[in-house]
Amino acid sequence: MKTIASQWLDSSDEVTWLVCEQGNRWADAARRFSPEGLQEPWVSQVTSCEPSEVLRQIARHPLAKTSSHRRIPVVVLWELTPGGIAKMLLVVTQVKAAFPDVIQMAGITGIPNSMHPAISELGASLLLTAPESLQNVARQINRRAFAASPPDAASTITPAASAVAAPSSTITPSP
Repeated sequence: MKTIASQWLDSSDEVTWLVCEQGNRWADAARRFSPEGLQEPWVSQVTSCEPSEVLRQIARHPLAKTSSHRRIPVVVLWELTPGGIAKMLLVVTQVKAAFPDVIQMAGITGIPNSMHPAISELGASLLLTAPESLQNVARQINRRAFAASPPDAASTITPAASAVAAPSSTITPSP
């Protein structure tokens, strides 16, 4: 019985979405759209957390400790606003350095277009201006990064940045 409980608690077939924001509009959208295009055996789990908890949450994922040829099934969604952008970008950079294969997205509100390239260079793969855009983005990420191979596959997975076909008015892919 202990083995079954251990496997359930340490499930490696979970795509974890970590959402760091002041309110809950990005988390609500992630809960609604994160399963888009996700195939069995994968399941999505959305968690709201503080920026200081993100590295610890990623490190807890069972696949974070496995070989480096697999993408860690974690997506981090940061809400970036003019008031807290410096603090948040520091954590985005730390996550990129510690876990380069984790998909990071920035939900931007009131950030000038001139800063978008810098946000991408510091580690955010995608810039989103509306929570509704998560529907298409999640579908593309899930199909390319997670649904393409089961959790125990040993093949290399295509980076998520190439998963977005064409930019729209609400999605800005990184350069």
